[in-house]
Amino acid sequence: MPSLPVEISSPADPVAKLALPERTLLSAFRWWLTAESERDVAANEQARATLASLVGDAQSQVILGYYDILVRTVARHPARTLRYHPPCCPHATPDEVLLLAIIAACQGGHLAMAGSLVNLIVATEGVGAALDAASDLGLAILSGGVLLELSGRATSMSAIAALGLISLH
Repeated sequence: MPSLPVEISSPADPVAKLALPERTLLSAFRWWLTAESERDVAANEQARATLASLVGDAQSQVILGYYDILVRTVARHPARTLRYHPPCCPHATPDEVLLLAIIAACQGGHLAMAGSLVNLIVATEGVGAALDAASDLGLAILSGGVLLELSGRATSMSAIAALGLISLH
């Protein structure tokens, strides 16, 4: 397995700015990354339980599988190192919000926007696979009855920046 192109980062924007589904998905994703990087069974169970609180037990397993596919795709074609926080941190990195925005854009059918966002984290040869993985993850989340709040707003980089969650440079 390629190494995960992620590293723990210093605090940035508060997670409280995100809607409950996005906060829950972010928390589960962090627990899952911890489980994968440290081979921590308890962290994996925490990831599953966190997702189950949002989408139920069966769908939580499906979503964890799609997390795995998305992260492995990014790991095979990284444009750069992604930064994330430990599971209990009350802040979100721009990269964490960017991943949520990619998934939300796919879920909302904004594939051109999702492609633009994916280009920020994945090398050109991996963009198609990363978009497929993010789309599948978005559909799995939707199958769990969750439409991400960002889905309706992730139509442009300036709209995402206007949420105050990432900055444009």
